[in-house]
Amino acid sequence: AKIKIIVDSVKLLSESAAIEDGRALLESQPGAPAISKYTVVHVKDGGKWLMSTVRDTRVETPSTYPHLADLDWLVGHWSAEEHGNKTEYDCRWIANKSFLERRYTVTHVDQSVTTGVQIIGWNAIAGHVQSWNFASGGGFALGDWQPHGNGWAAEVQGFTGDGVPTSALNIFTKLDDNTFAWQSVQRTAGDQSLPDTDEVIVKRQNESK
Repeated sequence: AKIKIIVDSVKLLSESAAIEDGRALLESQPGAPAISKYTVVHVKDGGKWLMSTVRDTRVETPSTYPHLADLDWLVGHWSAEEHGNKTEYDCRWIANKSFLERRYTVTHVDQSVTTGVQIIGWNAIAGHVQSWNFASGGGFALGDWQPHGNGWAAEVQGFTGDGVPTSALNIFTKLDDNTFAWQSVQRTAGDQSLPDTDEVIVKRQNESK
């Protein structure tokens, strides 16, 4: 853990007394740091400035975690394999638990690799969970998430790296604490309909990142 002190002001009350106001930032994990405001009364004694009293008050950092708490089970390291293609996911909380970050790596049968990142957060204006997807090939997509059975369904719309519009409905079904099923249906690329993917079983790995 690291602590950072930010002095906002120092007011000299007399030749031997002063008041200091500032903030202390404690950084111990990814996300927003813990913040407190403090006030110090300094007195000059024998030519040296000493702290007479120090008082601090924690400042609560806002978080949208309550809207995303039902997705907490996604945190961890996951993997799946389908038709020789292996996918690994790493999911963690970021920014004071206001967002989930899911990074993925797909190793294809020909050993080529595709990577990407998905950020999941709360859209306060629309009133629902939303995701932003960015792929190594330049593609990106926006997803609207809604509860679906024992899991979630994300209606995703975006573009490939060369500008072709895409859409899909991605369904996450929680089977137990260490397993979920994923399937993409209602898929399109440009004006073409694409077949649904097979249902993929994704399993939690022992090592959490």
